[in-house]
Order: sequence, then structure tokens, then C-alpha cells
Amino acid sequence: MHHPGKNLTPAVLLSLPLLLGQQACGANGASGADSDFLWQKLNQQCVPNYLADDIYRPCALVDLDSRYVIYKVDNDKYQYLLLPTDKISGIEDPQLLNDQTSKYFYHAWQARSFLTEKLNKTLKEKDIALTLNAANTRTQNQLHFHISCLAPAVRTLLNGLDTANLGNEWSALAEKIRQHTYYVKKISLSDLKTINLFPLIKDKVTADHGQMAYSGAALVNVNKDTFLLLVSSGTAERGVAAEEIQDHQCRMAY
Repeated sequence: MHHPGKNLTPAVLLSLPLLLGQQACGANGASGADSDFLWQKLNQQCVPNYLADDIYRPCALVDLDSRYVIYKVDNDKYQYLLLPTDKISGIEDPQLLNDQTSKYFYHAWQARSFLTEKLNKTLKEKDIALTLNAANTRTQNQLHFHISCLAPAVRTLLNGLDTANLGNEWSALAEKIRQHTYYVKKISLSDLKTINLFPLIKDKVTADHGQMAYSGAALVNVNKDTFLLLVSSGTAERGVAAEEIQDHQCRMAY
């Protein structure tokens, strides 16, 4: 993995038991947590420790070149988070639409090795998911990608897609996930590396007459060159926690 430099300052309804046990809005494993818990961890500990002593602790990685850290979720066996070192509230933050936005989806995908090493079991790449929760479903006010395992029922649903014939347009999944309709769009590895995906998400949410603050997004793998971007638009009363497609117990591993 690239060693970061120090030149920046920190500035169908799938209501199945395997999904029902999840808590889709927590980020640090502690109920009633301070909404700035994650920001304080990275800004007051991880980045200063790296700058002063060349250590990542309590993060697993600090990359100031690409402006993110990787943090192991407290009290969670396998899950990791990617957090920007810039103060970005969440999926709804307009900063994410900027052309200079770091390719966070790609960096989060690259960080999948932390998950697989922690599992110490075989896990297919197509059984890894990255997710972002809506503002009204999360506990933290710092953007964080959940890097975790895909829920078995969602894998079964995605296996039913004819991904080879998916065009460049958005397509609705045949079945809902926890009463949410998800739309999928095929993304190439090249696009993942070079394109900011947040404007694509914004365009889809706007087309569906939704708001980013109430929407969830996810990325899953199809093969070494292809991914699926998933988006679901919620409401002020019921936002979408895309984390609902994940299984933090990683039952897909064997």
C-alpha cells in the first residue's frame, strides 16, 4: 500500500433475519455517542500522532496525500471505516461535488485488505460492500464509508442481475431491501479510479425528486474490472441507511 506523505495539514422485501439483526446507523459501536466522536479521533489523535511520531494509532492508516484515514470500528469484530481528513459532514455535503474531491470510493475499496486480514478467512471480493448512510440515519457528523461484508440475502439478489448486459443507465433492483428501492449503475474500475462518483449519485437522487441528506449509497464488486454503484432515495421521515445491505458478522466468509 502506498505510504502517505506529510505535505498536508489535517484541516420482494428482504426482511430476513440476517438483515434484521443489524443496527444501521451506528458508527463507533457506542449508543448515544458524541456526533463528533469520529472527527475527534482522526483530527485530535490519528493525524497529530502521525505527524509527530510517524504512527497511525488509533487509526489503522493515515494518508495525508489522499486526505483520508482508515479506522477500525470500536466493539465491532471486522468492520473498518474510511474518513476524510477534511471536515465533511456526510453524503449531503456539497464539498463532495467538487472536481478536486479525493476519490474516496476508490480509496475505500483499496482499504478492503484491512477487512480481509482481520477476518483471516477467504472472502470473495464480490462479497465486500462499501456503504454511506443518510444524514437522518447516522450518529456521526463526519463522512464515513463502512467497509464490511455484503449480507447473504443481498448477494443472492445481486446474483440475479444480468450484469453483462447492464447498460450505462440506472436500473432498479427487482426487489426492495428493507422497503427501499435501490437503483444500480455499472461502474468500471477505470471510472472508480478517476471519476468522482458523488455527482453521479446527486444526479440520480435529483432525478428521483429526492434529497442527498436522506439518501444512501453503496458500492459492490462484480469482477476485477466492474462494480455496481447503488443509490436509494429516502425521505425526511425515513432516510436510507445503505449499511442495511451489509452483514458485519461477515457470514459470507468461509
